[in-house]
Amino acid sequence: MPRWGKVTLTVVVVLAVVGLAVRQDVEEWWLARQACGGAVPREVIDARMPDDARLLPAEEKLIEETGWYRCDLRFEEPGGGRDQVLHVVATTDQEEQGEILYDTFEFNESWSWRGQVPEGLPGILQVNDTLQLLIDCPALGKDAKGSPRKLLVRSGIGPWSGESAPPELAKSAASLANEASRRLGCGAEPLKPPTGKVYREPRPLAPKQAAGTPCAWTARADLPAGARVSVSGTRTSHAVRCDLHWGAKFRDPKVMLSAYYGDWGKRLRFDDDGRIFPGAVQARCRGEAVIFKAATEPDASVTEKQLRVLAQSFARAELRQRGC
Repeated sequence: MPRWGKVTLTVVVVLAVVGLAVRQDVEEWWLARQACGGAVPREVIDARMPDDARLLPAEEKLIEETGWYRCDLRFEEPGGGRDQVLHVVATTDQEEQGEILYDTFEFNESWSWRGQVPEGLPGILQVNDTLQLLIDCPALGKDAKGSPRKLLVRSGIGPWSGESAPPELAKSAASLANEASRRLGCGAEPLKPPTGKVYREPRPLAPKQAAGTPCAWTARADLPAGARVSVSGTRTSHAVRCDLHWGAKFRDPKVMLSAYYGDWGKRLRFDDDGRIFPGAVQARCRGEAVIFKAATEPDASVTEKQLRVLAQSFARAELRQRGC
């Protein structure tokens, strides 16, 4: 073949390869822009995908009649394996919400939801590393009992390791909740991207360090010297927990105080035999039930009177902070 022919062929091959790469980049850009209604920040996708992976079209489903929305976004690796970028499931159906929430908190003295969530996210971190948010829906009005309709959103970014979650978890949770609210006609105030971190295990803090959290009241409480508090939930979460620690290494909490906002939580007062749990009381807040629970470890050396005082301080601070 003449030399000029070889050069021409080489140029054609190079242009074809470049053209293919450009087309793939444009295609991925378009898929990313359209994913989950355009609610996924591009930096979230870039952070969750290996460099040589290929983004797949998002799988979305909306059922307006029942108020249900789902979106899954995945990528494919060169070997053919697939993994998750993120997922979200949302519902405005109150019966479904009640079952999901009850399943989450049924054994609330266990470790099923001890994660720490930054202020600004109205929810909790579940044991499966999924963020669970419960948001008021002003556009949907109230139900037959006069309780405000809500949107329950569960979202995650696939497996992650370490004490704190990648920032993409909280950032995507806020944007996906906003999209779910739009799709389902919830009319919720848009959530802003949170600046704090999500921790798989809450960090025991000195009571004075808990300022600005649901456990700020512990700075004024009569606690043993050197006591610490770990916070689960935020000041707008549907569930809040203040665990009090003292003793060696502050490992397991000695006292556990929790609150559950919404009529869905009424069942949490009772055990499987219909008996009221010791330390469980019900109050009202903005027309809905709120359940307060208090428990201690056997070796906590806390009297019933001391537990009652702590539980009352916790409940009063919660009701005051929420304007109940």
